[in-house]
Amino acid sequence: MPRFSGDKTKAPALGELAGNERGIALIVVMVMLLLLSILGATVLTSTTTDLRITGNYKNAGNAFYVAESAMEFAQADSIIYSTLLPSTAIVWPAPGEGFLMNDDGTLSGTRNTAYPSYNQIKIYKDPVAKTQLEGTANVKVNYISTGAVPAGLGTEVDSGLGGGTGFKANFYVVSVIADGPNNSHSEIESHIARVVPK
Repeated sequence: MPRFSGDKTKAPALGELAGNERGIALIVVMVMLLLLSILGATVLTSTTTDLRITGNYKNAGNAFYVAESAMEFAQADSIIYSTLLPSTAIVWPAPGEGFLMNDDGTLSGTRNTAYPSYNQIKIYKDPVAKTQLEGTANVKVNYISTGAVPAGLGTEVDSGLGGGTGFKANFYVVSVIADGPNNSHSEIESHIARVVPK
């Protein structure tokens, strides 16, 4: 039986298939959509990772600044050093006797359960008005020894008293641990010398 060119049962010739471009636009659009989806997912993942890194950096910085503020407090607070005399106590607080501190620097009756051998203080953005709590830090001060005043502090001649015999230096190690948001953590330690009359 002869076949007609309009007959739908007739198999298309090879030349007819090569020239047929029907559906190619759909394939191109689907490939482009796939490539753009992959690119978008990559950008989204990268942005999310960068935001997490920035947040972690901010949290770690905050914990460090809280620890640094607590260090300044511990180096200058007269209440600490009045209890740390070589003849009485050598560690502030005594091991396992850490407390939470009140805003005025006195000890509360509440134990520091997170770090039992440290006293915990609050650090505020505005330390005078005690507003905008930045975080909390745990402080410990160890008395190390008493000795001559370190050179360069201007007391070698005791302000004209002669011979450098009127002053001595008490040496301490101050340790601070600060915990910030999202498990950020900072620990710093400082060695200090407090010059006192003999």
